[in-house]
Amino acid sequence: MARPHTYDPGLHERVVDALSKGATMRDAVAVAGGEWRTFCRWLKAGRIAIENAARPPGVKLREGGDPRFTNLARDVDRALRESDVALVGMIRAAAQGMPRVEAAEGRPEQRAIPGDWRAAAFLLEFRAGASLRRAQLTKTKAEAEVATKRADGTLIDKHDVTSGGKPIGDLTMEEIDARIAAAEQRRRERGG
Repeated sequence: MARPHTYDPGLHERVVDALSKGATMRDAVAVAGGEWRTFCRWLKAGRIAIENAARPPGVKLREGGDPRFTNLARDVDRALRESDVALVGMIRAAAQGMPRVEAAEGRPEQRAIPGDWRAAAFLLEFRAGASLRRAQLTKTKAEAEVATKRADGTLIDKHDVTSGGKPIGDLTMEEIDARIAAAEQRRRERGG
């Protein structure tokens, strides 16, 4: 088994800096000189530790959390949110255009930049898709959890079979026999 990489606070800072400038997570890790899989393990361990810390006493904790990485997880999530807000601001500014700026001492005159409807359309499309992306993420996480539990043999499928509003398991043998006889009678009457 490979020895885990040693946590590097400098890498942490470089990744967060790149993310805050709008880089994807994979690119931020690469530019910072990190190893992608190791970074993902650190991030997952930090997020699980944060989730475990928020659980009420007595609730079973998720395995794999490591409090050494909570700051990394918080900083990465914050940098991603701040970058998104900054990018939305840029798109909004592009949609509105820039007014003409008069020349001032030491600055040349800047001409007006007209607004671009495509930036506004992109922002509208992006915002409309946010709830859909959240729903897809929730569904994907649930499917992954089911698949993991199924693979581990810990998945419990619950199916209640009822007959006339009463679960089959609660019927007496006489009631079951009577229902079978009634079903057979209905089948004969239909000609089956």
